[in-house]
Amino acid sequence: TIADADKPRALPLIRRFYQLGFNIEATEGTAKYLKEHGIMVGDNNGDMIFGNNLTRAHLAVLLARLVGNPEHLAADQSFYASQCVFTDVPDWAKSFVGFCYTNGLVAGYGNGLYGSNDPVTPEAACTVMLRFLEVPADGWSYHTACAKAVELGLAPSEALTDSTITRGDMAVLMYRALGSPLGTATTVNSAPASTGTVALPTD
Repeated sequence: TIADADKPRALPLIRRFYQLGFNIEATEGTAKYLKEHGIMVGDNNGDMIFGNNLTRAHLAVLLARLVGNPEHLAADQSFYASQCVFTDVPDWAKSFVGFCYTNGLVAGYGNGLYGSNDPVTPEAACTVMLRFLEVPADGWSYHTACAKAVELGLAPSEALTDSTITRGDMAVLMYRALGSPLGTATTVNSAPASTGTVALPTD
């Protein structure tokens, strides 16, 4: 639910979430506002499956859309799929994993394996968002990434206590990262940068 006065301000963030592959659920008034501005509401089943664990394959999709330009990704889909060097990545995810691998965003386990279906840990998710925001690395580590994310208001501590992170928890992290003052210096929805890339821990 979004108050009428806040809808114009919230629209860019909501639109960005839709571009990242999330579907939007809303009250009748908010849904009408989003539809008028070209945002589709819900999926075919009306479910955002926020309770499901986030896999490494799906995280690569989110990272690619968060860092890359959608038109660039679509135009060079075949090229990036060819850059996916891992043998366990499904066809639908190859261009996203290839993009992330080429740009130093993710790494595999070795032996040609990426772990597409492996769940993402809260530490890995927080590490990704902290590096996306270019938070100086001397103030945190992989093992303290969750505490740093909570300190910066990127997530409530109770959302980061399990061994894996859900799609809903990741949505909160991204939403707060995109709206964070730290995020104003980060170019979103632009062509990939050659610096400031995110290396997803393989844990």
